[in-house]
Amino acid sequence: MELTEIFKRIYSGEQVKRKHITLFSIAGISALLLNSVVSYFGNNLFSNMPTISPSPLEVKIYLAFLLYFWAYLFGYEYKFINKIMNGFEVTLPKFNSKVLDIFFKMIPMFLLWQLYFFAVSYFAGKYTITTKSLFYYFIFGTLMLVFTPFVFMIYAKFAKDFKYSKDVVLPWYIVKYIDKGLVDIVVLGVKYALYAIIPVAFFIGYFDWISGFQDKVVHLAAYLFGISLAAYVFIIYKLVYSVAVAEIVKEKVLSE
Repeated sequence: MELTEIFKRIYSGEQVKRKHITLFSIAGISALLLNSVVSYFGNNLFSNMPTISPSPLEVKIYLAFLLYFWAYLFGYEYKFINKIMNGFEVTLPKFNSKVLDIFFKMIPMFLLWQLYFFAVSYFAGKYTITTKSLFYYFIFGTLMLVFTPFVFMIYAKFAKDFKYSKDVVLPWYIVKYIDKGLVDIVVLGVKYALYAIIPVAFFIGYFDWISGFQDKVVHLAAYLFGISLAAYVFIIYKLVYSVAVAEIVKEKVLSE
């Protein structure tokens, strides 16, 4: 399925306005919470935001809400993928308590593959120290970056029924996903990069434009809106990419 078609379908279906308003709200709140947490340790994440000095208790509260929203978005993404992998229509799923259930089903698989990445990083770092050459660490880092889309394929395969099997648990089975989906993943990456030019150019222009606002209240309101919109667009693009990866898994891996 083409990326344009995925975008169209994400903006269709029942209660689509309510779903996108909810996503926009979560995105904006998460961005502001993240800025509040970061500001406790130094400067603001977003340079034009008013400087705040939250107390340790406030930071813990902000962090708790931030982690909750991130967990919810992670679960929502894979609820969406579960829907796609099981042949349902490509439209945003409902927001409900099942989202967090899916988060807890996905998190062991996510942590497992992060552990694999950590192990590779550890041995790469150790080898780099031994040889006193950053070249090998760069090579390992590049390989890990290249492998990331295929790990997303594994996540999508697991999200179909949340059942553990050797082809989603054992690290060397990633070769299977590379063999099946390499060309499609590369093509997707190129198309996705081209599509990403549009929002990047828009937000560069937008923030440059509002920087000329003289009224501080209007400038702050426009800046907050821009941050929220950027976070929302990031989430939408991530969902589109995840759906495209899921479609590749359905076509190339599950069809065998």
